[in-house]
Amino acid sequence: MSDQPSRQPYRVEMPPSLAARLNLDPLRCAAEANVALEDMVIRHREFDRLSDRLAFHHLHYDPGPLREAGVMLVSGMSGAGKSAALKRYAAEFSVQVDEQGVRRQVLLVHVPSGADKHSLQRRILAGLDVPVPHRRTQDELTLLIDFHLRAQRVELLILDESNHLADLRTMDRRFLAADMIKELANFNSCQIVIAGMPSSMSLLERNLQLKRRTRLKHTVSAYDWTLDSDRDDYEDFLDAFVEAMPFRSPPPLSEWSEALSVASWGLAGITSLFLVRANGIALEAFAGVLKLDHLAVAFDELKPLGTRGIPSSASSP
Repeated sequence: MSDQPSRQPYRVEMPPSLAARLNLDPLRCAAEANVALEDMVIRHREFDRLSDRLAFHHLHYDPGPLREAGVMLVSGMSGAGKSAALKRYAAEFSVQVDEQGVRRQVLLVHVPSGADKHSLQRRILAGLDVPVPHRRTQDELTLLIDFHLRAQRVELLILDESNHLADLRTMDRRFLAADMIKELANFNSCQIVIAGMPSSMSLLERNLQLKRRTRLKHTVSAYDWTLDSDRDDYEDFLDAFVEAMPFRSPPPLSEWSEALSVASWGLAGITSLFLVRANGIALEAFAGVLKLDHLAVAFDELKPLGTRGIPSSASSP
């Protein structure tokens, strides 16, 4: 259930003065192994469900003049794995250049913190590699975005971290940001995905026309350890991690699965952060196997303040 990236690792050349003091070969191997795991996509149930819904929504694109674009809302807690699935889906559609110019089937835009309508417009234009012209009204910028979405044959626009729009302090600013998305849907510029934390829902409540155009709603859920099906799927996710880790002896993640589930609140993205960091700690120490001590250190580094830690391996066999 893991996908190994094909790119070759970047080779860092160390200065001779430093290289003379260090045994670079094992350090380089450890660093490259850790980067490989960081870059790898470890698929799991929620990842596949979101990918399937994105494809279903994408396939509804119809550029016909009598159509309206559909809007899909993707919500989930921070660390649930939304962004990983969105990035992976967008990465499957590389930018192409042909006789008609640039073809950008899927455009992924990260909504900046504190974004309003104007900053969202600038971010979309930047994603299209279009300079932001001076002295243009916001309505003119919306028309410019529509023009370039069509010119570059964008079929799916994904607005990740859309909760930053929902967090705007005034209702008017929130309405204007949501209204621009609604206008792009009216123009049938492309299919649209609004993704973010659960607060993103308030964008729809503030703009009822946008809400009517939002035909799909998908929640990326945490894995509930008390449910047999969720527990099995979470353990399958950990098994995929075991296969991807660069140790001769597979780490016993199945023995630590309940502790990992509790520590990560059952969120796949948080689990991945813990395991990737623990992998790095073990590789830095040239350990032949991942131990619970490595996971405990990773958790202590990454956990929110005040959260209880994972027991160390001193108490484990």
